[in-house]
Amino acid sequence: MIAINSIDLRAGGDWNSSINIDLFPYDAGTDNGTSYSSPENNNIGGTITSLVNVGPFNNQKIGTLSITLKSIILSDKDVAFDNSIKVFPNPNKGVFTINNESQNFIKHLKLYDTYGNEIKRQLPVQD
Repeated sequence: MIAINSIDLRAGGDWNSSINIDLFPYDAGTDNGTSYSSPENNNIGGTITSLVNVGPFNNQKIGTLSITLKSIILSDKDVAFDNSIKVFPNPNKGVFTINNESQNFIKHLKLYDTYGNEIKRQLPVQD
């Protein structure tokens, strides 16, 4: 399992085009076995601890997680979006609020699910 927490994808206010994170081994504390083939002995609620220099691991990274920006979801060629537009709660069950603190007029609105499928499209308001 790979887990990350508190990674800023917008350092300096702009989206990072890519982020690379070195991965080191950790024990989630949920199994009391001493090897990968040990019989299950679930111990739910354990403490997460580093396995660096604990056999069979050493102090070398075991991999790299790469996060790459493919496209900017909130975008408009005329308006720079920052933290002034908020969508909440996240996650949600299909009911959410879009708060536009900047008061910029939103001409088009497209909503996508986490798989990239368009789930809602709001066309421009007609005069």
